[in-house]
Amino acid sequence: MPAPGGFAALYMLSRKARRAGIHATARLGSRFRGNDDWGFAFSALSDGCMFAIPIRPAIDSDAKVIAALIQRTLRVSNAADYSVAEISRLFASFSAGGMLERIQRQDVFVAEIDGEIVATVGYAGGELWALFVVPERQRLGLGSMLVAHIEAHARQRGDAQLALSASLTGVEFYERLGYHRIRALTHRSGATYAMVKALD
Repeated sequence: MPAPGGFAALYMLSRKARRAGIHATARLGSRFRGNDDWGFAFSALSDGCMFAIPIRPAIDSDAKVIAALIQRTLRVSNAADYSVAEISRLFASFSAGGMLERIQRQDVFVAEIDGEIVATVGYAGGELWALFVVPERQRLGLGSMLVAHIEAHARQRGDAQLALSASLTGVEFYERLGYHRIRALTHRSGATYAMVKALD
């Protein structure tokens, strides 16, 4: 698990935002010092109906659920940009055992709706990695909220910038959030782009 002092946050997503994918977030950050000290972010829309979206550090027992979420999202959402063989190679990196090791060594976060893990993201050494949202919850603003969460997490650690390796599927999403392509990368599991964003 992440060391105390990492972030947990509660995000608010309106019913209207969940339907239309419209959101506006603001962080009122307080540091996480246990299970009862949460920072908050929210979306404020005219309908006034809010959904609470907790984002918390992952625990060991989440590993199997996170692995299944990532593998399913790869199979469904990335199929247009990567071959079956390339996606299959990625599965080994996101096995339940591999996710357990990441949770124990790095900072891994999950977002929940109605107690179900619907998205995940990680942070290690100034880099955002493994941002995944289950297909049926995409385009609701969850991905942007998780990125904002990691950016705040990185700032607290003194990072001046945040780097990531974006899939072909996700590169335009990151560009909309202010990330810039540095170079194209080629792997056995498919092409990606190294990207970076300066943190204010």
